[in-house]
Amino acid sequence: MNIYLNENFHRIVLDKTEIKNSQFDNCDFRGGRFIRCNFNDTVYKSCALSTCVFKYSIINNSNFHDVISTGILFENTIFIKTEIIDVHSPASKFINCTFINCTLNNCNFSKSIFENCVFINTMLNFPLLDIIFTNCINNNISNNNIAFFEEWDGKNNFPPISNS
Repeated sequence: MNIYLNENFHRIVLDKTEIKNSQFDNCDFRGGRFIRCNFNDTVYKSCALSTCVFKYSIINNSNFHDVISTGILFENTIFIKTEIIDVHSPASKFINCTFINCTLNNCNFSKSIFENCVFINTMLNFPLLDIIFTNCINNNISNNNIAFFEEWDGKNNFPPISNS
């Protein structure tokens, strides 16, 4: 595994790049752009990812732990077997993303938007208040029946759910 410690990748721009078997500890990626990238077996620990953009990317078997990522944008990104734990990511956007067999635990996504996202066998274990879910599907709600969040403003305890 490649290990990077305290590296400055500030405003890095990567297109059609594969990053695999790598661990980033306390690295600065703020303002970075990752377009059509594949991330396999990567670990981000105590990194700064604020205002990064991930588009048309695949994040597989990876881990984001204790990351600060305010204002991050994930668009058309697929997360597979990825753990997002203790992440501080308010005011972020997840647009057309798919989460498969992922864990999102103890995260701060306040003031964030999840739009047209699909959650398959994914654990969401964080406060849902002040988060907007629009046209999202989650197969873990109501005894594994698929649930559909048509529109939820994040201000009520539970979003309106209609089973598909």
